[in-house]
Amino acid sequence: MKSGHRVIIFISIIFLSCLCAVSYANKIDEEKVNDLINNLTSSSYETAKRASDELVAMGNDVVPLLLDYTKKDDQNLPDLVEILEVIGDPKAIPILTKLTKHKKYIVRVRAIRALGGIGNKEAMQVLISLPRNFELMS
Repeated sequence: MKSGHRVIIFISIIFLSCLCAVSYANKIDEEKVNDLINNLTSSSYETAKRASDELVAMGNDVVPLLLDYTKKDDQNLPDLVEILEVIGDPKAIPILTKLTKHKKYIVRVRAIRALGGIGNKEAMQVLISLPRNFELMS
């Protein structure tokens, strides 16, 4: 084999190794996310704030897990909606739209605010379609 081919193969192996490392680094640890979500309701402000900040720092990668939690975790729902607002991923719009009709006032208000925070055309259409007396909805 010519030395030029060896160099190309060597560079290809390094490139694939780096690609795998980056891919692995972007994977979200579901157990860690679960722990962070549980810490959102901590009696310690610092613990709850740190958990929220870490979830936000995970960015769009954590959004699918957060969306799953919005379907099963009513206790942390207001905080989860706020985190989705800060991240601002449009993938949250269908869930946030549904949450504008939630039984809890705080969840409805935060879902509306989150849609406004996302601010794209789809989110604005949802906001425009809401009744003006949304807070009276049950």
